Amino acid sequence: MQKLNRCQARWALYLTRFDFILRHRPGHLNHADPLSRRADHREGVGEENSNRVLFLAADLASNATQLVSLDDVKQRILETEAKDKEVAEAMQVIEQEGPAALKRKLEGWEEKDGLIML
Repeated sequence: MQKLNRCQARWALYLTRFDFILRHRPGHLNHADPLSRRADHREGVGEENSNRVLFLAADLASNATQLVSLDDVKQRILETEAKDKEVAEAMQVIEQEGPAALKRKLEGWEEKDGLIML
């Protein structure tokens, strides 16, 4: 029996899943599949993929329908924050009375123009 290398052993293990019998057929008795002999299946014959368009520029274009200015975004944030002042109040309480561990967590946070910045 032949000793298999790792790759051959993996294939042998994989092939045990199937029920088949290997039989030797001499080359002169092997009739190749006619479809594999078609002229357009040969290498270098036929149309190459290098000149084909796979994506149209219109398909890759951005479909932005609405432009929003930075001032509009800032105004929306201010309106949202005005509805919920709990975050700003909690930051003030932590900065004034909170433990040192929580104060350290807020070191990068600041309130600027009514917005909480990180």
